[in-house]
Amino acid sequence: MHSASARRLNNAAASLPILCAFSVYTACLPPAARAQQSAQQLADAGVAAKNNGQYDLAISDFSQAIAMQPDNEYLYNRRGYCYDQSQEYDLAIADYNKAIDLKPDDVQTYLFRATAYGHKGLLDMTITDCSKAITLAPDRPDLYVTRSFAYNLEKHYDLAIADCTKALKLNPNDEQAYTYRAIAYSDNNQYDLSIADSSRAIGLNPTDAEAYRSRGYSYCFQKEYDHALTDFTKSSQLAPEPSDDQFAYGYVNACRGNWDKANEAYTKALKTATPDQITGNIEDIQTALSANPNSKALMKALDLLKTASLP
Repeated sequence: MHSASARRLNNAAASLPILCAFSVYTACLPPAARAQQSAQQLADAGVAAKNNGQYDLAISDFSQAIAMQPDNEYLYNRRGYCYDQSQEYDLAIADYNKAIDLKPDDVQTYLFRATAYGHKGLLDMTITDCSKAITLAPDRPDLYVTRSFAYNLEKHYDLAIADCTKALKLNPNDEQAYTYRAIAYSDNNQYDLSIADSSRAIGLNPTDAEAYRSRGYSYCFQKEYDHALTDFTKSSQLAPEPSDDQFAYGYVNACRGNWDKANEAYTKALKTATPDQITGNIEDIQTALSANPNSKALMKALDLLKTASLP
């Protein structure tokens, strides 16, 4: 699995629906005044704070609203989203559980809880929630796309590809479905198909950094290093990700046999890398070594990352 797949499950909850319109005045009230508001006003203020990335403030507003309306599933849903964005995943899941208890057929809450499970690495639970959501709304392509990413992380590549294909039947212009299917194809060693899907995603959205990065890895696996370097450079310009970018540069240079440049890039990447990123890149190098077992640069890269992965 290449390192693009090891990134955190994409946040399918990014487009949290707004409960109702809100006023600028309500969002700007001081805390003492906010406490005197109705549950609806607090919900409006919470949505405004959430939209501004003020998750602690939004949680406070939604909590006050919940105290007034403890059976309002939308309030738990929205507070759960804010907890998720604050990386308080257990609290997010608890709120989503309550929302589902109150409204068992709410598709969006299942999707949000699936995302929170994904952030905790509980991919079986992510798949279960996505599957439940699909039974409730079988014509929503985003549900298949989210489940496909979890399948891919579980190395169920055929299932991931099938889900993305289903999503594309429902929406032929689903850029994310092309990107995720490209990653699954690449992880399944189907590099031509991966490059084709990444190119389609880029055609739909020329600013899709992940599609460039995914295509770059597929080019690497096909030893088209100049194309790979071009794509890695483009992805780093569009959405700089210091560790991912340096891992990519390290990888392409190691594949080319240029250990000095590879070592420099890997050393930079390891300063901020997560364990999942290191593991994903170890798998990349092992894939490259299977095709080029005598590469000294790749062997040195593997030793470097394995050493870095030790506790």
